[in-house]
Amino acid sequence: MVTQQRFLQVNLNRSAMAMALMRKTREEKNIDLVLAQEPNIKALGTSDIYCDTKQDAVIIVCDIFKSNVSECGKGPGYVWVRIEDTLYYSCYFSPNKSNQQFLCFLDKLQRDIKGKKNTNKMIISGDLNAKSKTWGAKYTDSRGKILEEFIAEAGLWIINVGNRPTFQTERGSSVIDITLATEMVAKEISNWYVDTDSENLSNHNNIFYTRNKQTKRIQEPEKTNSWILNTAGLEKIKKQIAEYWDFPINADLNEKVKYLTETIKEVCNNSLSKTNKSKRRPPVYWWNAEIAELRRTTIKKRREMTKIGRDINNEDRRKQAEVA
Repeated sequence: MVTQQRFLQVNLNRSAMAMALMRKTREEKNIDLVLAQEPNIKALGTSDIYCDTKQDAVIIVCDIFKSNVSECGKGPGYVWVRIEDTLYYSCYFSPNKSNQQFLCFLDKLQRDIKGKKNTNKMIISGDLNAKSKTWGAKYTDSRGKILEEFIAEAGLWIINVGNRPTFQTERGSSVIDITLATEMVAKEISNWYVDTDSENLSNHNNIFYTRNKQTKRIQEPEKTNSWILNTAGLEKIKKQIAEYWDFPINADLNEKVKYLTETIKEVCNNSLSKTNKSKRRPPVYWWNAEIAELRRTTIKKRREMTKIGRDINNEDRRKQAEVA
C-alpha cells in the first residue's frame, strides 16, 4: 500500500503576511507537513508548530499527523519531529555568519542525528545559504563545498531538481534552499519543484514535493551476473571450458540448460572480473571511511588555523598546522 504525503518548504522572511498566506496555501494544496525557516515570531504560539531554540526554523504538522508525532526536539538553527518511522528536520543558517560557525552548526546537527535510533528514514529541508552547482546554483561557494562534504559523509541524497531560483529579489536570485533525504526516503519522493509563478509575499519561492510512502516492503529485483570481457579473459575461458566440459548429451532439455548455465557462470567467475550494474547510487558514491577521516582531520586543522588567525607571535604554530 502507498500513502501519499505532500510537503511545502519555504523561508517566510519573518513576514506575518507570508505566514498567513502559507497557511492558506497549505489548506488549498492539502499539505501534510510544512518545513519552514525564518517564521514570524508572533505567530509561533499555535499548537501545531514545532520551533528551534532560536526561532529560526519551524515544522508545522497538519491535523491528521498530530497524533502520530512520537518524538520531537530542537537545537540552535534546527528542529525535528518523528512521525511514524521517519525523522523530519527543518534547518536555517544565517548568511551573515562565518564558515567556521557553519562548520560548528553542521557538527551539532550531525551529532544530533547520530544520537538517535532508526535514522535510515529522514528528510532534511532548509535554507542554509550555501550555493553549489550540485543542487542547481550557478556556482559553488566555500559554504557550498562545506555542505557538500557534510552531505557526502552523512550519506544523504540531494532532492533538488533543476535550477529555478529558490531565493528571488529585484537585485538577484540564487538556489540556497535545499532538500535532503536518506536513500530509502529519496526513492519515494517525486514532483519536487520550485514554484516561481505564485506570489507568497516572501523573497523565497515555495518548494513543493510529494512522498509516496510505501507501507509494505517492496521486493528488490533479483540481481544478475555480468563480467568484464577482454582478450586475456577469453583465453582463460577457453582453457577453463576445455577442463570443465562434459556435456550431458543424453540428458533432457532442462538438465542441458542447467549444465550450460552453471558451467558458464563458474568459468566466468574463475576467469573474469565482475561488473557492478546497479543503477541506484547516492550522488556522492565516492565517499568512504578514508575520506571521512581526512575530512575530520581537515576540519580540525582548519579550526586550529582559525584560532591562530593573524597572530604573528604564533607563526610557528601556523606553519605546523599547514604542514599537517
